[in-house]
Amino acid sequence: MQIKNSTLSLILVSLLLLLLAPLCAQNRMIAEWEPMQGVLIRHPFGIPLSLVRSLADHDTVFILVQDATAQDQASYTLSSVNVNLDNCRFVIAPTNSHWTRDWGPHSIFLNDSTGAIADPIFDGYPWVPGLRDHPRYALDDAVNGILADYLDLPLLSFPAYLTGGNFMTDGYGRAFSTTQMLNENSSLMNTDQFLSYAEQLLGINYFYFTINPEINGIQHIDCWAKLLDEENVLVKQLPLGHPEYQRAETIASQFAQSTNCYGRPYNVIRIFCDTYSGTDAAAYTNSLILNKRVFVPLFGIDSDQSALQTYANAMPGYEIIGFEGPWYYYDALHCRTMGIADFEMLRIEHSPLAQQTQITDHRLTLSASVRSYGNHAFVDSSPL
Repeated sequence: MQIKNSTLSLILVSLLLLLLAPLCAQNRMIAEWEPMQGVLIRHPFGIPLSLVRSLADHDTVFILVQDATAQDQASYTLSSVNVNLDNCRFVIAPTNSHWTRDWGPHSIFLNDSTGAIADPIFDGYPWVPGLRDHPRYALDDAVNGILADYLDLPLLSFPAYLTGGNFMTDGYGRAFSTTQMLNENSSLMNTDQFLSYAEQLLGINYFYFTINPEINGIQHIDCWAKLLDEENVLVKQLPLGHPEYQRAETIASQFAQSTNCYGRPYNVIRIFCDTYSGTDAAAYTNSLILNKRVFVPLFGIDSDQSALQTYANAMPGYEIIGFEGPWYYYDALHCRTMGIADFEMLRIEHSPLAQQTQITDHRLTLSASVRSYGNHAFVDSSPL
């Protein structure tokens, strides 16, 4: 941003604090970068123990375990590598897989007020022949009901597939998936019906669909793109000559042509993802944002360090931490973790100034909406 005809010492910043909640609020899905009470993983662990330790350093880690015996085993394993067990919460809930992102809880505010868990259908991965309706995913599908009871939260049933790795939202009623989302739901409903459910139940008013990014594969958007906030999106850049190079370029173009919640085009930031085995490329976008820290999958290749620097440049104020896997191009760190929102969060909404903003009268007025979802009183009548 360039500020002309003034100096910072002469700018008067006035904040208008709008403390009233919307009168006719609809349900609002919560973005990944909003305040979280913790993160959900499962045991046996599908992530490195060093990552579990780092997660538990500052945040609550909810760990799904098969039974009391498994809880004891998990506690012993974590204590042996100095994980802060005081920040670990064990939830007895048998599971079939470690992909908590795909079948875990979508955090939502009902009527933009009451915290709840949105629970879609999950019964497998349709691109893998024979796995749809396979009983091995029945346990995963039941987890959200167990979590709702554990957290004492309402459970909002969503009568469609909303596989978490192929869904991201900005917290302002916009969402992104690849067209695989529509393909996955085609046996249940048509596109208009899916979009209607998304709007009525989830508060998604604008649903954008990119092309399917892979020739053959998982087709999940989190392996190709990541919303860093409501106007900046990270998109994979592949080596020239890679068989899916043009698909990545098309996705970047699709984002650049989409409109964010401020009525402006998305700012597309490219992250170079070199190959680590054959044509398999690093999935650096498959990262986790958790309360001002970003956990990035690393693949033991030269582009790892440039990927971390790309995050650092794009997300000032965040701590960027890398972890080697084993990860895959279709299944990395984000796939195996799921944030659970802080339903008593303090939310500050503010539209950033457009680029090339000019100031001619030495005055800059900024507007912000401040909301305490827990209805906590502001100190001295002001959140500042």
